[in-house]
Amino acid sequence: MTEEQKQAIAQIPPKMENRCRALLKQIICFSPENGSISFMLAAWVKSMNPQRANWLSGFNDSQVVEHAFTEESFEANVRDYTKMIHGYAKQTKLQEAENTLLAMKNRGFICDQVTLTALIHMYSKAWQS
Repeated sequence: MTEEQKQAIAQIPPKMENRCRALLKQIICFSPENGSISFMLAAWVKSMNPQRANWLSGFNDSQVVEHAFTEESFEANVRDYTKMIHGYAKQTKLQEAENTLLAMKNRGFICDQVTLTALIHMYSKAWQS
């Protein structure tokens, strides 16, 4: 384990559930030679049967979030998708934001005013650059 990994692990909130702490440690120490994050997350879901609160307890890695949105246990809603779209917009990742919008629509969610505002802001920001 590298010194950087040790520091990152030390910053994991102490109040986080043990099963979430264990997953974050695996993500921090993840190496592509050992497989994929998606496979690791799928194994975690199968063994831990996480609830929405488990998904939300500090996971800020985009791959984790993207995987969470495909899991029924996450129970994604319009606000979650809007936050994801807004996050991609801040990073000027238009294609990812559009893919998230499409995934949201495919799951039967309807855009609300907040989602549309995030999209308008994203496109105006992209047009200005």
